[in-house]
Amino acid sequence: MCRKINIRDIVNILMLLLCMGIIITVFTKTKCVYGSTVDWESQHYDIPEYFRQLFYQTKQIIPSFAPAIGAGQNIYYFSYYGLFSPVILISYLLPFVSMMDYIIVSSIILVGISVVLVYIWLRQRYNEGISLVSALCFLCAGPLLFHSHRHIMFINYMPFLILALICIDNLSRKRNIILLPVMVFLIIMTSYYFSFSSLIFLTVYAAAVYMEKTGCRFFSRAFMKQAGMYIFLVATGIMMAGILLLPTAYALFQGRGAEISSDISQMVLPGFNLQHVIYSPYSVGVPFIGITAFMSGLVADNIRTRILSVSIVLPMIFSVFIYLLNGTLYVDGKVLIPFLPIAAMLIAELIRQIIMGRFKIQIFAAALVWVSLNLIAINKYMYILFCLADFIITGISIVWVSKKGFRIYRMCPVMITAAVLCIFTNSQDTLVTKETAQCSLCSSAKKLSDEVNSEDSVIFRTSNMIHPLQNVNTVYNRSCLQTSVYSSASNKNYHHFFFEDIGNETRYRNSSIMSQSSNILFDVYMGNKYLISTASAPAGYKKIKQEGDAVLYENDNVFPLAYSSAKVMSLREYEGLGYAQKAEAVLKYAIVDDDSLPDSGFVSQMKRVDHDYQIPSQLYDKEHDDSGIYMIENKKKKTYNMPLKNPIKDKILFIRFHVDNSHNPLNNDVYIKINQVKNKLTVKDWKYYNDNEWFEFVISSGEELTNLDITVSEGTFTISDLEAYTLDYSEVSDIRQSLDVMSLDEAHSKGDIITGTVDMKEDGVLQLSVPYDNGFQFYVDSQKCSYEKVDTAFIGTYLTKGKHEVTIRFRAPLLTAGKMCSCTGIGMLAASVVFFVKRKHIVHKSNKRAA
Repeated sequence: MCRKINIRDIVNILMLLLCMGIIITVFTKTKCVYGSTVDWESQHYDIPEYFRQLFYQTKQIIPSFAPAIGAGQNIYYFSYYGLFSPVILISYLLPFVSMMDYIIVSSIILVGISVVLVYIWLRQRYNEGISLVSALCFLCAGPLLFHSHRHIMFINYMPFLILALICIDNLSRKRNIILLPVMVFLIIMTSYYFSFSSLIFLTVYAAAVYMEKTGCRFFSRAFMKQAGMYIFLVATGIMMAGILLLPTAYALFQGRGAEISSDISQMVLPGFNLQHVIYSPYSVGVPFIGITAFMSGLVADNIRTRILSVSIVLPMIFSVFIYLLNGTLYVDGKVLIPFLPIAAMLIAELIRQIIMGRFKIQIFAAALVWVSLNLIAINKYMYILFCLADFIITGISIVWVSKKGFRIYRMCPVMITAAVLCIFTNSQDTLVTKETAQCSLCSSAKKLSDEVNSEDSVIFRTSNMIHPLQNVNTVYNRSCLQTSVYSSASNKNYHHFFFEDIGNETRYRNSSIMSQSSNILFDVYMGNKYLISTASAPAGYKKIKQEGDAVLYENDNVFPLAYSSAKVMSLREYEGLGYAQKAEAVLKYAIVDDDSLPDSGFVSQMKRVDHDYQIPSQLYDKEHDDSGIYMIENKKKKTYNMPLKNPIKDKILFIRFHVDNSHNPLNNDVYIKINQVKNKLTVKDWKYYNDNEWFEFVISSGEELTNLDITVSEGTFTISDLEAYTLDYSEVSDIRQSLDVMSLDEAHSKGDIITGTVDMKEDGVLQLSVPYDNGFQFYVDSQKCSYEKVDTAFIGTYLTKGKHEVTIRFRAPLLTAGKMCSCTGIGMLAASVVFFVKRKHIVHKSNKRAA
């Protein structure tokens, strides 16, 4: 039944918004920015800000290529962060508003709109008091506010999801149903990852509403007609989103994903993960009244309530459903977040059942037993304490309402508990402080980058070592091209090169983070001409400017972004080289997959110096039978300054060894840091296990190195198979002189296009330090030619001796198909509008004649 909003509803809505404001004020303590140090400060406003910058540079609303992130990649690897999100696109109209401020304000507004819409949606079935209590439980559930400052795409689709629910209610009444495909489209464009579970949820809700209305008459003509209409409308919304879905799907299948093993046999067995339901921000996250509502709904008289309860209880019992909703990546309850409105409706239905005297106290007892059995396996004191307190308070409120009748104040204990739990949950997130957000070092780094951008006319890359994790995706200006990237998906060829071929360290728990490295070989190869840092620079860099504590270094011997080389090595020969020799060979040769090539005659200039770099006895507890396996058992981290027998000057030091922490009783990550180069190995059962069992260190300095500063973390683990090499820096710096540089046309090399000229002294390979991917088009002297993977990860093509004009374009694979799909969807929407307008007109005329 459709109800109009009255003055009491307006008061209730204002109370909900006031409550939201109070909760936000309490957990931010007015000293923090409304954003998390986890992912938010390194991804959720930096990547959208880059989208906006790219639009201002190219005027393309539908780009294909992101030249300034991760050395240049298919932009659909990053579409998860709002490439076509209507929320982010609005920011393009506000260049005077910083993206950080915009994300903060828009996230809070989206939560507020979601709460208001849930209240309005519930009011179509329930009275003001029930709707208020249920909407407050929705607001205070674990994920809603939490992810508005942590992972915004987990919840930013929620207003469109709730509007879709309202559209489904209207579908049964045949009112305003044309808005359903628009809402489906907006859900997908805002957060495609959660659109799958959102569509499952919408379909379950649509089926439940229809079955309530018709009394479960399946396969009747009316059912088939209603189902057909729903499928067509949803399909229209999906088709309209093809411009995002198809290129993104292609990128995800090509890109790197987390290698996660899952035991299917365990998933199909019944169980109950309490943390997939109660309080957790990575699930539905409802308080105890939600569990009671779910169980009560299973035995409700109303078929709609039973279906909705089953849909939310099944994933709680059989984790295989969560596994499927996650696209078979892993078992993670976050895909249940779109089911949160269902939870709110079931809580509303529970309260109504209590008021009507239909609630059975045995259900509450069963819920208690169910929760208690799971608490036994949870070794979290505060969690158990909250559950018990929540249970007692919920029980008191249920008894109070059932005995005395419903009044808002009799549900206040439940609402206060929900608010307290919400504050506690949000307080577990570490927020960015205002001092960090207004980082003076970052301002200094930006100023240095802007100065270089205005003074240097050549296209180059800059390595920014100021807060490398925070600034991993920060692009200060057009010339600030970055080799770093942190994204849930990225180019797998580049990822392999970054961690396996060139010797970069794995600094973080998540191997998706490819931050700036102090590896001089990587800096030279990738063309990092400028380096901004507060510490000393690697070999070859000289200080040219300083702003506060931030220092700008320059190295003229780095490779250009595009160049040709006549020295070629087959991939077969390259793969036969040792660990350090590969990093040397990739700088000196163009590595191509051509078995017909003869051996290059490569002779490594690496010198093995294992005898000078043994594990200091102060750092390990015992050695296994002189086998070179060292056991480390640290109760806390240890540091040691190791003097070098032979000081290093104008040389590069390579160190590698194997680490095994599989028997670590502390079950914690372990790390080793040598002269600011840090490697970390995560615990084996970590969802995003980084697989960094070989710690690699490439160490160099512009000054003489007389010692190594070593830090070893706490934990129990072994070190074995140590290798150490040195290489004269001149072997690296002199390579630049032998390359034929391709002069890039700065005015026209932007967005999806790279263009310039190269004068080849002899036949060879033209290569760019741009990661290889499908979608590139090479034009040499206006003639299209093929390209191939060079140096295991980058793009290149063979060229003959002489001067050539080269143009390289990138078009995201399936983008054209996506555009066609979207145009078809728009056509379907237009046809639907015409159809429903005509039908409405015919019905109106028929009714008029009958009158």
